[in-house]
Order: sequence, then structure tokens, then C-alpha cells
Amino acid sequence: MLYTAGGLKCLGISGDVNAASTGPQGEVWANGGSTAKSPTGGASLIIGFKQVGNNLQQPYLTSKLGWKWWDWNEGESGNLWADSRGVRVHFIAGGKFLAKCWTDRGNSTLTRDPRDVSKPSPATKDAAVMKGAGGSATLYIIGDEKTESLIAGTFMKHRPQAETFDASGRFYVAQPVGDQANGGPKGFGFGGDAGFCVMDPGLSRVLFTTTLGPGRANAIAVHNGICVLGGEIPADAASALRQRNAAQTKPGGGLDGWIAIIRMW
Repeated sequence: MLYTAGGLKCLGISGDVNAASTGPQGEVWANGGSTAKSPTGGASLIIGFKQVGNNLQQPYLTSKLGWKWWDWNEGESGNLWADSRGVRVHFIAGGKFLAKCWTDRGNSTLTRDPRDVSKPSPATKDAAVMKGAGGSATLYIIGDEKTESLIAGTFMKHRPQAETFDASGRFYVAQPVGDQANGGPKGFGFGGDAGFCVMDPGLSRVLFTTTLGPGRANAIAVHNGICVLGGEIPADAASALRQRNAAQTKPGGGLDGWIAIIRMW
């Protein structure tokens, strides 16, 4: 077990020596999107992207209630020529949903209001991590399933592989964030991308961030204040991943897997 000054604990387990992974696992970014059905009896949501020009992809989110977000054609996109995609949509408590999108650079329609491309997006004005996309970036945006109104949002760098909410509405992403200003959240701070962060329900403040070492996190789950994080790490970097009393102490070769269990609150 690994203990921090704040009493947090983590357990690291290296990969299977008999079954090295053949490649990265996690979110599929080239798919056609996803469909989610409302648990409250509302309509389904469908998210994805379209090839609207020879060199332009644009996202869409449609509701069976009759409204839509984005879905701009090439002319409507104007000079916002960054490829952008709708990746996944989840329903969350209180009649809300979380849409996950990606863009390959900052000049994206994802920085605009999804209902009116001529206006900046009001969802990210108080963003916890990034208000815009400075390069390859993922947009997380929360909306109301019935009114289509925007509630909150934030960009994060490149492609976080997984995300979830806890019972209090806090938002967990399987990717750490950079150094925080004085008075910001504190984490283990071991360096690398094998980590995660936690934001408030409004996606306006980072409450916690940590890294366990090199590699990356591909999956995250939370229950009763315990966070379980899993990911991958190259075997030649596995010795830098923090682990204590591990079930397997040495890497198996190739691309190894790891898991960490952290009591949060």
C-alpha cells in the first residue's frame, strides 16, 4: 500500500507476465458516435460526426425530442476548419446529460455555442481546466435533456480515455491536469499521465489531481468514495510506476497493464 500525507492510499498492480497487450485500449475516437436512452423516460440522444467537406468533419448531437446541437454544414462552419467529432453521450442525474467531443486543433466549432455557431460557447466561460482548444483537445459539456440548455463545460488536452461521476455529482476524468496555482488541488504528484483528476459538479473547479507515473489511464470507476483506475504502461517505463506490496512487481514485457485503488473522500 502507498500512503500520502493526507491519508490517501493506492495499490498498484503490474501487467500479466503471460499476456502482454497487443496495443492501446480505451476510448474509440474514430467511431460513428453513440446512442443513449434517457433513464427518466425522456427521448434518446445520438452523438457522432459527419464528413461535411473534403477536409472537414463536424459533430452533431440530436434528440428524439426534436432539438439538435452542432450539425453545421461546410458553409455554416465558416473559417472554423478544425476537424471535430462527437464521441460519446451519457445521461446523468437530474435530467442532464454529458456530451464528449474531440477536435484536432483550436479553430473548432466546439468553441462556439452548439445552437448558434455565430456566438461563443457559454458553457466553458467558467471552465475548470481549459476554456478553449489550443490544439488536440476534448470537450466535456453538460446540458439539459428536455430544454437543450447548456449548463457547464470544460476542455481538456488531447484525448482522455474515460470519465465518470460519483454520487455527489463530482466529475472524474482518467487524465491528470497540470500544475495548479497556489491553493489549488493537491495530489500525489509523481509525474506522468497515468493518473486522473476530479472536478466539481459544475466543471468549474479542479478538486483533486494526481499521477502515479508514466503511461496513461484507460478506465475509471467510483463507488462509496473509492476510485479504481486502470491503464497501460510501456514495459521499459514500468519501474517508474509507484506500487507497494504489488501482486506482480515486474513488468511482463511489451505494453503492461496496471490498476490503482484510491480512497478519495
